[in-house]
Amino acid sequence: MLTAGQTWFLKLEENGVYDYFCLPHERMGHAGRIISGMQNIAPNYEDTLLPDAVRETIKNAQNHFINQKQIKS
Repeated sequence: MLTAGQTWFLKLEENGVYDYFCLPHERMGHAGRIISGMQNIAPNYEDTLLPDAVRETIKNAQNHFINQKQIKS
């Protein structure tokens, strides 16, 4: 948890796909995916430990990303 004026940085040292969610706002689906390097596929892993709203947010974002790539092709 950050308070006003604080900052936080993340330095990724390995290419990959990193999903994250905001613990205080997980029920609202506050989530994201960081893609580091050239990744053409979504990660294949068990996501049942993610909250339902987070899993839905990431699935919708992934579908949007895939659709955008198909439109550009």
